[in-house]
Amino acid sequence: MSKMEIVENEIKTFHKSWLAEYVAKAIEIYNRVYADEDIGSYQQIYNSCLDEFIYSDEERKEIYDLVDDILTRKYGLLIANNAFDGKRIYLVDLRKED
Repeated sequence: MSKMEIVENEIKTFHKSWLAEYVAKAIEIYNRVYADEDIGSYQQIYNSCLDEFIYSDEERKEIYDLVDDILTRKYGLLIANNAFDGKRIYLVDLRKED
């Protein structure tokens, strides 16, 4: 298996897990807000979770800050360049000793 296939498989596996969490949370929110009303079918909620969100520049910066925090806290990685310049991402592994 090539490195690209390994990357694609791991990302797809993670994405399915993340999407399942997202759909479950959406169902919980619909259920909590609408209580005993009809919240629609699983397929309707699933499809609504696939809708593309359009984020403002400020919101994209907020998302970047969250990603940066996760990378640092969970993976020990630091983004060492401008994330919005369109260039290749440069990461510093904070776990490595000099």
